[in-house]
Amino acid sequence: TTRKHEFDFEETFPSMRGMARKSLRLHPRQAEGLPPDESKVGGVFLWPGAEARPVCPQQRCPLVPVMQLFQRDFPNIDFPKGRNLLQVLWYPQYYEECGYRPKVDLRWHDSSQLDDFLEPDYINHDPCFEVTECRIDPEEVIEYPYVDQLTDEQASDVFSRVSHRDYQQLWSFCPGTKVGG
Repeated sequence: TTRKHEFDFEETFPSMRGMARKSLRLHPRQAEGLPPDESKVGGVFLWPGAEARPVCPQQRCPLVPVMQLFQRDFPNIDFPKGRNLLQVLWYPQYYEECGYRPKVDLRWHDSSQLDDFLEPDYINHDPCFEVTECRIDPEEVIEYPYVDQLTDEQASDVFSRVSHRDYQQLWSFCPGTKVGG
C-alpha cells in the first residue's frame, strides 16, 4: 500500500489548498483463471462477438487485453452514459509514433451487450509486453500537481520544508498503475 503521510499537507502549505486530486492506485495481485466478467489485469475479457479481433497492419500483431474495469467496482470513475465497462488493450510492439511504446486502444462498453471472449494471443509481439493475469486491489490515494506545474509561490512554500525529491515521490504522484488523479 501507499505510505501514509506524516502531516496534513494543505494545513502545512496553504498555497496548495484545493490542489489535491484523488486517484485509485490499482495494486495487482497475481491470479489465474479469473472470470471474464471481473475487473482485472490480463486474462480473458468479454468481447462483442460480431467484432473481429483487430490486427495492426504494420506489425501484424493482434490487439491483446491489458486491463478491464467494471463501473460496479469503481463507482468514483465517470463512465460514459450507457457504458459500464472500460477495457484497455494494446498492440504489443514498439511504435515510434507512440514513443517506442505499444499502441493503446481504450474501449467503453455496455457489458450486457458482450457475448464473446477475447483471449490473449501473442503473435508477432515483443515479450516485454506480455501481461500476467492479476486481480486488482484498488486503494484511494491523494496526489498533488507535478513539480513543473507549481507556481513560484507554491514551489517556494513547499520546498522550504520538503525536498524536491520527497515532494515528487511522496506527495506529487504515486507510482504504479492508477486511474484518475
